[in-house]
Amino acid sequence: MIKKITAVLGFFFLVILLIILTSGFWLRPVLAAALSKVTGFPATIQKIHFDLPSSQFGIYGIELKNPAGFGKERFAFIPEAYVDFSLREFLSSRKFHFQEIRFNIDEVTIVKNASGQTNISQLTALKKQKSELKQETEAVKQAPSPQALNFFVDRLDLTVRRVRYVDYTMPKPLEKEIDIHMDHEIFLGISNPLDIVRIIVLKVIYKAALGNLNVPVAQLKEHLDVSLALGQDLAKQGTEIAQAMGADVFSEGTKMVEQVSGTLPVSNPIVDETVQNVKKKTDGIFRGASQLLKSTAESIEEKTKLSSSSNR
Repeated sequence: MIKKITAVLGFFFLVILLIILTSGFWLRPVLAAALSKVTGFPATIQKIHFDLPSSQFGIYGIELKNPAGFGKERFAFIPEAYVDFSLREFLSSRKFHFQEIRFNIDEVTIVKNASGQTNISQLTALKKQKSELKQETEAVKQAPSPQALNFFVDRLDLTVRRVRYVDYTMPKPLEKEIDIHMDHEIFLGISNPLDIVRIIVLKVIYKAALGNLNVPVAQLKEHLDVSLALGQDLAKQGTEIAQAMGADVFSEGTKMVEQVSGTLPVSNPIVDETVQNVKKKTDGIFRGASQLLKSTAESIEEKTKLSSSSNR
């Protein structure tokens, strides 16, 4: 029975690896859909490069289009973005913990239509009421560590090159371009993806000095001051806990990998070679997957024993 279980789990493990290794084909539309959900604007992505061993990927040619009623100009173009995240944590808990996110934004286009509404005011992140913003910060206050949150960014590196402004309230549309000289500004402890959008919006508005854009600037600034301060305190607590527990966790993890990897099916030389190569290249992922395999194997074995005893 154990051999059958390990054979099934070994196959399951290889399927997981195949899904991860082919992520370049399916990750692009998934990330584009996520961007659309966070911003509320249609999004497209040209290319993604996923570096499996380091759990890092580059995203290239991100384009956010304007919502209906604001012309054909695109809202933003991001030639490249870089993401470094913990795949092990995602596999074990389905939570997104990012060590670093870097955005290199080439252009943001702010459009004021004939009725005086601006496209930037239509972003999902800016439509939250004060009570909803308070709920966001309360969730961070109650979290004991960054790992307890569904989303956390240790470090955001933000570059914005220029802002285009188009005003259709004038008899003749006013157009101007502003170089805002924002290079690699760093923000720490971000606990909500909507806060990334809010940071970008506030920085663009402050640096471009465009006046009234129908954006609740004071409310957003107040929220970000609190949210980022809480996030930084949380990150500090998480670091202290990790330092205190790190040695013990690493030791136990190493033993577990050795035990579980020894139960994987290796009767087929091709499977054996594949598993060994992947194990060397994806140590962090293999550790997370091994833990999942071990717990699943124990659960299946226990259920099998119970089933056998009940049938006697």
